[in-house]
This record gives sequence, structure tokens and C-alpha cells, in this order.
Amino acid sequence: MSINQFTSNVYAGSAMNQGEIRARLAEAGAEECTRRRLGEIMLEFLDESPAMLSDGTYDIDGQGSLARPIIEELFISVAENRRSAFPDLFPVFAVLCGDRENGVLIADIDWSQAPPM
Repeated sequence: MSINQFTSNVYAGSAMNQGEIRARLAEAGAEECTRRRLGEIMLEFLDESPAMLSDGTYDIDGQGSLARPIIEELFISVAENRRSAFPDLFPVFAVLCGDRENGVLIADIDWSQAPPM
């Protein structure tokens, strides 16, 4: 039984293509990425997470609300302490922000998009 069986139909479908997630994480990990662009990338991830409901508002008390503090804390901490680690976080961002069907809380990881180890 997966966690997705416990979700309601309020979570927006599709979200971000996992190839785009990989590209955004690579961009965020580059030294030339500005603080402004880092903020834009984080907002893109938040908008594509289950924290964003299908009506365009943020989930503040349902299961999807858990995604927002995880994304914010992880993204800010990595940006401040080890920017080069962004690409290694692909599985986390793929699960939270990756393309998924309507009503599904978390996405399956497309391992073909993961950076090589």
C-alpha cells in the first residue's frame, strides 16, 4: 500500500518534468547562480510541490503542507552551506516536485534523469 492511496483529489497533477528538476538543481549548484535566481528556483519547486493545491493556493493544513517546510529548509540550507550538493538532491526534489497524476501526493523517481554517481 502506498502513501498515495491516502491522498484526496486536491493536489494538482503534472508538476515539473524531472528533466527540468535536474536542470534547475544543476543551475542552483553553479557558483554563478545569483541569490535572486536561487530564490526563483526555490519558488518554482514550491509551486510544483504538493503544497500547491489545484486551485492555486498553498495547502496549509493537509498532507501537502509538509512539503513546503521540507523544500524551503533543504533548499536554503544547501544554498547557504554546500551549493555544489544541489544535483545530488535530485531524488528528493523529484519525489516532492516531479510530474505526478492528479490527486497523487508524491511522484515516482525517473532514475534515468538522475545525475551519474
